[in-house]
Amino acid sequence: MCVCVCICNDVYFNHLDFSNYCKEKILEICAVQIETTDKYIIVICVYRTPSSDFNHLSRLLDTALLSLNKPSTKILICGDFKVEM
Repeated sequence: MCVCVCICNDVYFNHLDFSNYCKEKILEICAVQIETTDKYIIVICVYRTPSSDFNHLSRLLDTALLSLNKPSTKILICGDFKVEM
């Protein structure tokens, strides 16, 4: 699987390298930082393989979020987590 964030041509953004947190058959993740006139927004897209261990996914995602270390930046996380209740 792969994940992506699609952005219009007129939006200023920076790609954030989250490849270290991708684990085959567990988690695919990508991120961009979008710059607006008054703030930054980080958009993270996640895909979890249905048969993967949710705790492992949680640890990887937590580590990825802690690596950002940008307290004043808004973060939007979206994707397919395949969580069953």
